[in-house]
Amino acid sequence: MIKNLVIMLLAFPILCACGPKIINTSTEISVLTMSDFKGLKLPEIYEVKLEGKSEVFPSSTFDDVWDSSIKVLIQQGIILQVSKNTGLIVTATNPPSVVFIERDEERVLNLIVMDGKNNNPSQLAEKVAMEIMKGSDFTKLANRFSSKRGPFHGGDLGYIRKHQLIPEIRERAFSIKKGEVTVINQPDVEKAYIIKADDVREVVVVYFKCVENLYKIVDEPEAAALAFTNVDEAKKAKRFFEKLTTQVYANRKWEYLY
Repeated sequence: MIKNLVIMLLAFPILCACGPKIINTSTEISVLTMSDFKGLKLPEIYEVKLEGKSEVFPSSTFDDVWDSSIKVLIQQGIILQVSKNTGLIVTATNPPSVVFIERDEERVLNLIVMDGKNNNPSQLAEKVAMEIMKGSDFTKLANRFSSKRGPFHGGDLGYIRKHQLIPEIRERAFSIKKGEVTVINQPDVEKAYIIKADDVREVVVVYFKCVENLYKIVDEPEAAALAFTNVDEAKKAKRFFEKLTTQVYANRKWEYLY
């Protein structure tokens, strides 16, 4: 009698759901991996990328990071809807959250910025670029000629992703090959850029963002295990990324904690 009652209670949220449902068992994950997110009002991807917290996973494949994200979230019992084709996972937290996973590229870039403080910055940039291609030390030349200091001191930007660069240089900076040098001249504003790519690597980036008004048709499902209730976005993201990092690099097997 008690056993039957427990089974009925577990099945009730699934039987009564009139829209997106909570993934409560491992067998349901395959059913929802092609979801169209019917009934949910999702934010635009650019909003998630621009406003959400993010973590970069180098030396990992998209499949590894995706599978690890599913494992971490399913252990919390908070997955609402997923779509591997779009890289989206929606969680039934309070407030709801969207996880977006995508393949990306990072580059170690070195940058020298020349402006009106230099006489004829375009012509000077071409000469300095030639010196770099002949083997001259980029750092010394950056310290000597670059008009940008602070984080640009020495010219080393470290690993950086395309969207983090200003529009004027991002396309060219991510079109050159490892070891190549390019010059971007902007004579109309008396500015020139020298860019050198020291390293190129593929990465997987995971974005995490809390969203409001996610549920368009159904109310927030009461069946969800609200693991992150009343915790602000930064703490939610930190907790999620800590668990995800451990999962990705430890390559643990499936562990169901319910």
